[in-house]
Amino acid sequence: MRVILSGPGLVGLDHLKNIANHQDIELVGLVAPDQKKHDACAYKYQVPRFTSVEKACKSLAPDGVIISSPTKCHFEQFHEALLYTPYIMLEKPIFSENTEISSIQHFDLTKICVGHHRHSGSQLQAIRRFVNSGELGELVAISGHAVFKKPEDYFKAGPWRLKKGGGGVLDINMIHEIGVLRALGGEICEVSAFIQNKRPASEVEDTAVINFKFRSNLVGSFVVSDRAVGNMSWEHNSNENSFFPNTKRSSYFVYGTEGMLEFPNTKIIKYEGKPSWIQPTTETIVEVPIDTPLKKIMDNFYDVYRGLEPPNVSFIDGLNNLRVIEAVKQSAKTGCAIKVDNL
Repeated sequence: MRVILSGPGLVGLDHLKNIANHQDIELVGLVAPDQKKHDACAYKYQVPRFTSVEKACKSLAPDGVIISSPTKCHFEQFHEALLYTPYIMLEKPIFSENTEISSIQHFDLTKICVGHHRHSGSQLQAIRRFVNSGELGELVAISGHAVFKKPEDYFKAGPWRLKKGGGGVLDINMIHEIGVLRALGGEICEVSAFIQNKRPASEVEDTAVINFKFRSNLVGSFVVSDRAVGNMSWEHNSNENSFFPNTKRSSYFVYGTEGMLEFPNTKIIKYEGKPSWIQPTTETIVEVPIDTPLKKIMDNFYDVYRGLEPPNVSFIDGLNNLRVIEAVKQSAKTGCAIKVDNL
């Protein structure tokens, strides 16, 4: 499979490493602005660099396109790629908020793989199977945290991260959590939210507290911040990415009528005997497999190309995640609970 990659940034560089280590995927071109670091990247991987997806596709006729550029670039590049191939890996969030998608609806979107990489990992897949097994009884509530302090260097390296149209902790981080919440609880139908923006020169939020209602009547809450000190997040607790230290804690808690599950430090908590608040509790550690989802998402992309399996996260899933984020922003702006318009 011959692919081009647009956007050799934080995530794009990981994709490049995984392409280089994949025996069946070949990088044939790079799309990035005219900068020395991008020339150096193209030289490292011995491929030509282009300034647009259209030019790269026209010149190289790739089998697939990987788009990991800043979010504001996604729609234009996605549209350009669709003119040449249906096999596209599109990083999350798939588009900036309120993007009009009517111009792409006539394309075949069933081969699109959206970059919610956790869903390609064995850990989330195992947790999802357990939650759906009935072991916890009727699901009642779910809560989670993603709290970490990002250094100033992170924003200097990518000033777009402080701008509207793709920046902010909701678009960059919370979009991942929406994917996890939907994977475990089903479709989210209503949200209410408060946000905070106290980072100097930032146009976007750095902190949010969100309440959710699911179609199943499950309810949930989430705290997310990239300005506060914390060690409760999927990145710090799952041990899936060596870039982050593993704190061996949990950031998600699922509550049912027969038991409670916390993860990624996966543990089941139940009452001894008949469930009652006066009974002592037992804790059982659940062993779940841990691998590298950023590598496995590349395997899924290749298998979609070969017609062996569907995308782990489809275009519709990516769009529904985005619509929840849009509802969260609208709720924070209006001070009202907002219904989510899912597909």
